Amino acid sequence: MRMPAAAALLAVALFLPSAAKADPTQNLSGHEPESWAMFFYQSATSFAGVGAPRHRDPWTVDAFVDLYELPQLDAEERTVGFSGTKTEDLNKAPVFGRPGLVIGLPWDVSMWVGYIPPIEIFGVRAHLVSLAFEKPVVDDGPVTAGLRLHTQVGQVRGPYTCPENVTHFPPGSDGNPYGCNAVSNDAAIQRTLGLELAGSYRIDALHGLAPYLSVGVNYLNGEFHVKGVEFDEPDRTRMASDTVTFSLGSGLTMPITDRLYAGIGVFWTPLWVTRPPATHDQRDSMVQVRSELTFRLH
Repeated sequence: MRMPAAAALLAVALFLPSAAKADPTQNLSGHEPESWAMFFYQSATSFAGVGAPRHRDPWTVDAFVDLYELPQLDAEERTVGFSGTKTEDLNKAPVFGRPGLVIGLPWDVSMWVGYIPPIEIFGVRAHLVSLAFEKPVVDDGPVTAGLRLHTQVGQVRGPYTCPENVTHFPPGSDGNPYGCNAVSNDAAIQRTLGLELAGSYRIDALHGLAPYLSVGVNYLNGEFHVKGVEFDEPDRTRMASDTVTFSLGSGLTMPITDRLYAGIGVFWTPLWVTRPPATHDQRDSMVQVRSELTFRLH
């Protein structure tokens, strides 16, 4: 059990906020437009499962690949900067992918480990570590249900506040009203922790096709660090916010071969935001399509 313990300690260490901060951090309420943007992308990349937890023999190893849709935001939804008055360049990537391994442990527990190295794709550089432990608690013929504890920590860097197409215009002009002198290198910091209950029903007459339903509760802790130069002055603004959300998932899983397993579903998290000039909250939820392939290695 040394490997699971070490992985758990790593996740806890990464989840803790940094003790030293170079710049003061603005603590935002959970319904600020900037908070909504952080929570939207944390929800969209969370390590919730596709399907219900299932039995794996101890020390078996599977490889997996997640592929999620990243919903594209309209101009109003991207207007989140400066308390909802500045439009940011948030539509960077149309999809999100995550590879990793699944290791069967004793007591019918499976450990999932995902990792995205800091390689630039779609103009952003993600560096994310994901960890989950899941266990089936009901395994009665075609009916399976279980629990999944998951976390994800890391950051995604990119030019959100001062993209390249803005810096082509002179600072202060109509095309560059906020005075961007250079392309920014902003960082979205993610710390998520979630608990999910999922169940499925296997239909043997349909080659093991299994509709599933899941419900989860999630703690989202995010920061956004601006790193740019506007009107010849460095901008090192830092914002932080956290919230608790719930989520629902539904879809289908199916064995393709003895070694290959596939799943696809819809994931939904309700989020609330106050967008000016409105003075009351409105719901602007995150809805996406998720897919997953797992392949038995050993």
